[in-house]
Amino acid sequence: GVMANNILPARMGELVRCHLAAGDAHVARTRVFSSIFVERSLDVLCLFALTMLAFAQDFGAVWPSRIALLALLLILLILGFILAVVSAGQAVPRLVGRMLPRSCREKVAGRLAELIAAFRGGLPPLRLDLRNMKIMAYALGCWVVWAGFLYAGLAAFAIQIPLVGVFMLTGIINLGVLAPSSPGFIGPFQFICL
Repeated sequence: GVMANNILPARMGELVRCHLAAGDAHVARTRVFSSIFVERSLDVLCLFALTMLAFAQDFGAVWPSRIALLALLLILLILGFILAVVSAGQAVPRLVGRMLPRSCREKVAGRLAELIAAFRGGLPPLRLDLRNMKIMAYALGCWVVWAGFLYAGLAAFAIQIPLVGVFMLTGIINLGVLAPSSPGFIGPFQFICL
């Protein structure tokens, strides 16, 4: 998926990853897609946490609060989508079925119900238990390691910034390139870095 993101636009590498993983594991693509969705949601949540840690410092600028607000809105949209899918059950297919002509109502509503069920099957149980806490700690640890590599890279070029600044850069750069963009993130990455 990451390799395909470097040559395909609009983060289509995630779809390639979904297709390949579904074929290898003999699992429905929607189920694999939901697990990728959860993984990316955890990434956004961890990056938001690191960025908020940095924004707790007073830098005297307005733009950090705007980025924080954008990240918070993104997290709320993701959580809202997950809650809607988890709680939807048969309500969404029935609602969509009422809006369609009778000739295709059952077929479309049935297929939509299957897709929602498969997507829900790939979501982990939404509760605060030891397993989910370990997953969250692992994701946060991965981003802290990424920040450590950034710190080492900056130090190699004799660029000294405080550790909190490294967390801010980690959050801003990675939240910036999470959005669909051009192949290899050419353009958005440079803009975010500047």
